[in-house]
Amino acid sequence: MAIRWDKLTVKAQEAMQRANDLASEHGNPELQPVHILAALIEDREGIVPPLLERVGLHVPTVQAEAMGEIERLPKVSGSGATQAHLSDAASQMLDNAFKEASNFKDEYVSTEHLLLGLLREEKCFAAEILHERGLRLSTIRDELARTSQEKSATLAAQSRVVAAVGILPRPDPVRHGEPA
Repeated sequence: MAIRWDKLTVKAQEAMQRANDLASEHGNPELQPVHILAALIEDREGIVPPLLERVGLHVPTVQAEAMGEIERLPKVSGSGATQAHLSDAASQMLDNAFKEASNFKDEYVSTEHLLLGLLREEKCFAAEILHERGLRLSTIRDELARTSQEKSATLAAQSRVVAAVGILPRPDPVRHGEPA
């Protein structure tokens, strides 16, 4: 399946670009899922690091292990070292991410879908890093569903407050001693 890069959110595109940069910086000829995991965790303002922390992972340890694996990957130098190409495992991971987005009925693949796609890959080091720490696909799916329900409940409560405030009469500025 051809990757539809236009169907990735801006954050997912940035993560993929950072993963490619990591591969290039380390002279890796292939962009592997471990590059994507490292890029997802590196984005401290993204959803993935706090999500992993909420399910009990120590993010700096995972990041260190991912970077250690990147250091052990094959390297090239010279003119061929400018652009890494997508490995079969990374391509499969992206296909999985698109399936996860579809399962959530999302039109675009986001960073959490990239993480889910990675967890669906049983035979890659990036997934092994997470699996060895007890993280499972179902754990992340459950946490995302719980977070989504909490956001929905918060939005519903905020909507009720806005509706209630909206139906209250505004105070008359003249009767309350304020200049008109």
